[in-house]
Amino acid sequence: MTAPGLLVRRAKVEDAPAASEVLRASITRLCGADHGDDPEVIAGWVANKTPDWVRRMIGDETGMMLVAERGGRIVGVGMIGELDPAAGKGPCC
Repeated sequence: MTAPGLLVRRAKVEDAPAASEVLRASITRLCGADHGDDPEVIAGWVANKTPDWVRRMIGDETGMMLVAERGGRIVGVGMIGELDPAAGKGPCC
C-alpha cells in the first residue's frame, strides 16, 4: 500500500529496533489522555515494547505487524491479530 511519500508493508525482523522506538514514542507522546503523563503509568506501558517483544510479534502467526516508512525510515507501526489479554495480546499489550 502506498500514499504520497509513504509505504506501508509487513514488518520484518530487522525492523524491530526502529519499530520499538516508534511504539514507545507513540505511547509517550500521543497517549497523554490515557496515561495522564504519569511517568509510572508510561513506564508500565512501554516496559515490554522492546526490540525482542517486537520480534516476537512479527513472528506471531495469529496476527500481522505492519510498518509505515517515509524516506526509508519507520514512522508508524500497526498490529492486526487476535485479542487474548490472558496471553498478553491486546490493543496495548
